[in-house]
Amino acid sequence: MEAFDQVAKREELPYWMNKSQACTYANVSDKTLKKFIADGLRVMVKGGIERISKKAVDDYYAAAER
Repeated sequence: MEAFDQVAKREELPYWMNKSQACTYANVSDKTLKKFIADGLRVMVKGGIERISKKAVDDYYAAAER
């Protein structure tokens, strides 16, 4: 049941996420997200606001599997 709750919570997140939401989506801590960004996770910055897309997180994980 917990797994279903986690999936539902991830699906409720917006496509363009702030860093806190991206941590939830990627199921990682803030510290780990910072490492992902340093390693190449794409972050969009517009008007000084940083956003991370769900696709960017999915692509990052897919590249890590290769």
